[in-house]
Amino acid sequence: MSLKVSFSEDPAFVLNESGEFLSSQPVLHNLILSILHARVAHPEPGRYWIAKRRDKPVGVALQSPLTFSATLTPMEQRVVAAIVDAIAAAGVSLPGVNGEAAAAAAFAGYWSERCKSAAMPYQANRLYELLEVGEVPEVPGKLRQAGPSDRNLLISWTRAFLEEIGEPASDADQVNRQLAAGHVWLWENGGEAMSMAWGREPVAGVGARVWSLHAA
Repeated sequence: MSLKVSFSEDPAFVLNESGEFLSSQPVLHNLILSILHARVAHPEPGRYWIAKRRDKPVGVALQSPLTFSATLTPMEQRVVAAIVDAIAAAGVSLPGVNGEAAAAAAFAGYWSERCKSAAMPYQANRLYELLEVGEVPEVPGKLRQAGPSDRNLLISWTRAFLEEIGEPASDADQVNRQLAAGHVWLWENGGEAMSMAWGREPVAGVGARVWSLHAA
């Protein structure tokens, strides 16, 4: 059964073409959905590929920003191979791939063979699904929404965090956008910020992905 891979630089087009497919598994596709919605709201250069079988999406891959690794939905190996062929045929160079373990491993294998390049595991991540809320332990301090006066601290913490985990340092624009959207929260104790947490708007009925860090 033939596969067709289409390319676009328009995240709104990708959402229109594959929104039903992505929303069918909103937990597994949360990263892709979040990035697409973020790019529609705040345009940034990106590359997007949709694999279709009988005009039905069966896999989506994206790269945005263009210096980042490609990100994949879970997909069959033959779909992975078709997307690899399409990307390689276009002469696109990728620094890596990110996604569900089986799909990412298959992509790395096909890419290495297709482009005659080496590949190695770099970083393992997990996606956790919150099924129920338990009791919250008593912790000194209180949660508050971050504001403009916290901007410099947030930029400093964000850059330090990304550098420590080996990711490209974020520019101030990302902090500005998250602050303006009200997505950044601080835990304060004795008037001093101790940690921060970032979230995103829920997508397809799934609560936002959140990452946090604690001050040393």
